[in-house]
Amino acid sequence: MKQADVIRKLIKSKGLSQRKFAENINMPKSTLTSILQRGVDNSGLENVKKICKGLDITIGELEEMAEKETLQLDQEYTIAANGAENLTENEMKEVEEYIQYIISKRNG
Repeated sequence: MKQADVIRKLIKSKGLSQRKFAENINMPKSTLTSILQRGVDNSGLENVKKICKGLDITIGELEEMAEKETLQLDQEYTIAANGAENLTENEMKEVEEYIQYIISKRNG
């Protein structure tokens, strides 16, 4: 999972809109939106620090969360693929729907 996706997820988990979160950390919403669209790696360090501080995490924790989410999604794909030969057609459809659900959560 991308770091921007983790940020979106954490903002949402705090019950905030991106606009309200940007206000809370004294950042123009356009700047936050730009960071989330372009990616954290393409952003200034001070802005990333400000976002992390507003989320009560460190930059290192943000990186760890992004890596952990990526590994979890990879494991879910592997689990689904490994058991595929034992599933009925309807069960396979359910697995594919679940995978699409997991992917849709990335875009929050």
